[in-house]
Amino acid sequence: MKKIILFALLASSLIITPKTGVQVTGAQTPASDESAWKRYFVRGEEFSVLLPELPAMTTSVNFVPKLNAERQERVLGAYADGTVYAIFTYENAKKKLTLEDFISEFQAARGQITFQRDLNLKGFKGKQFLLNIPGCDGSVRFYATKKHTYILEVVSSHGDRSAVERFFNSFQLENSPTGQEVTDGPGADVKALPGAQSAAANSNAQEQARILNSREVTRKAVIVTKPQAAYTEEARQNQVTGTVILRAVLSSSGKVTGIRAVSGLPFRLTERAIAAARQIRFVPAERDGRLVSQYIQIEYNFNLY
Repeated sequence: MKKIILFALLASSLIITPKTGVQVTGAQTPASDESAWKRYFVRGEEFSVLLPELPAMTTSVNFVPKLNAERQERVLGAYADGTVYAIFTYENAKKKLTLEDFISEFQAARGQITFQRDLNLKGFKGKQFLLNIPGCDGSVRFYATKKHTYILEVVSSHGDRSAVERFFNSFQLENSPTGQEVTDGPGADVKALPGAQSAAANSNAQEQARILNSREVTRKAVIVTKPQAAYTEEARQNQVTGTVILRAVLSSSGKVTGIRAVSGLPFRLTERAIAAARQIRFVPAERDGRLVSQYIQIEYNFNLY
């Protein structure tokens, strides 16, 4: 039995519920340190790009009803200094879906976008749009090659155009891309990041005193990449369905930390949900110009169709 997902990398079954408070942290700083940026590529893809950190990446194969066929999809996400850089890749051999089809699907999943300009990258046609995200600046670019469709998205809390343009202008389409290879995984190590253990202090009264009510947040966290949690073969064979509920922190570092299971499922589905949650990339919540860490509840629904 197949799991049917349309435009899954942008409209996943992930449900995120803000909890009661946030933790105030230090002020944000524009991503201006070019020395931290490296060029990355993915084997089997036609692009390379500069990013400020090793990105998280998820590869999946999903059934697309409109095509009546499966296609391979990938989502890559990186974060630095209040800005998320995302790349969504879709197999689209022989251009079975037009660029306009992908733009329409993106808009259906993410809301209204505003056309900005046409693009041409070494003969590959593309389009750029502005995203309508309260409290953030966002832009998205669409490109089509003979084999793939690529979507590049940037969402920032502070509008550092130099970093945004560095990302967009570094994107190259070529037959043999070079750089540091990216494979499926959580990306940059979150264990060494500030606040990685903040959820563990939930029972500490002194820590509780520093948590603000969510109503006091100037802007809530903005989720940009939400990889789906994949079924295990054992769970599929046993037709296991249900929901994994996780409690975690959307850290001011831009990573999901302190993840623990509130309600799980057998056959390693809980572990799959936790692994997917680690790959979420988001712009942290903000209060009075400062990035803050927010407790959340995450639900992954596992359904067989």
